[in-house]
Amino acid sequence: MNKLNIQLKKIEHFVKYPSMIPYIGQDYELDLHKKLLLIGESNYLPEESEIHLDDKKWYKSSEDDLTDEEIEWINCRGLLECNWDSPGHFIYRELNRSLQEVLPISTVDNKTRAISHCAFMNCFQRPSTTGNSIKNLCTRMDIDESNKTKSSVIEIIKPDIVIFVSKLSWDLVGKNYKDNRFDFVCHPGTGGRYWHNNKYPHGKRKFISILKKRFIFHFNKTTLIHKEESHEK
Repeated sequence: MNKLNIQLKKIEHFVKYPSMIPYIGQDYELDLHKKLLLIGESNYLPEESEIHLDDKKWYKSSEDDLTDEEIEWINCRGLLECNWDSPGHFIYRELNRSLQEVLPISTVDNKTRAISHCAFMNCFQRPSTTGNSIKNLCTRMDIDESNKTKSSVIEIIKPDIVIFVSKLSWDLVGKNYKDNRFDFVCHPGTGGRYWHNNKYPHGKRKFISILKKRFIFHFNKTTLIHKEESHEK
C-alpha cells in the first residue's frame, strides 16, 4: 500500500493538491475479491470560495492557495474516513451499505467499514460550489484533466473493476473507455428518484448486481474458510 501511495503522490495534479489523492482502502488488495475502483463526481468548496470558479486559475494554483477549510472540503481520504454525519456524505453511506450486502460477513466488523475494500476518487479534479453540480461548471479543460489524472491513477493501482458512481461522470468521461472493466451506475445521492428506484436500470440494484457478479470471488465453502483464516492471520 505504501508503494501505491508513493506513486500516487507523484501524479502532477496531486503534487499541486495532495489532499485530493484517491482513497485506497486498507483491504483494497485483499484476495477475497477483485480490486475495485469507484469513481464519483467532484468535490465541493464552500459557497464563499472563488478560486475554483475559473478552470485555468484552478489548474495553475495549488493547495497553498487554499484556506484550511477549503483543504478539508477536498480531502478525499478524510471524507472517506470521517463520521459521514452530514447530508453531503450520503454517497459514502450508500456505497458502504451496498458493499456490506455483498462482502462475506467475516470480512466486515464494527471497526472496519466495508468501503475499506475498495479505492475511491472523484472524476473531476476541479471542485464545484456546494449546492451546485459540476455539470454547470465543466469545461474541456476539466475533461482533459480528468482523463489524464484518472489514467495515471488506474495505471498505478491497477483495478480489476472500475465503476463510475455518477451518470454525469460516465456520460462526459467514462463511456469513452472501451475496456470491459468499466461500468457505471447513477449517483447514490439521487435517492428514491433513481438510486433506490427499482424501475430505473442504473441504480442500486445494478450496483449490487455488478458487485456480486464481478467483484466477489465465488469460492467453494472449503476455499472460502481457508481464505478467511489466512486473512485473520
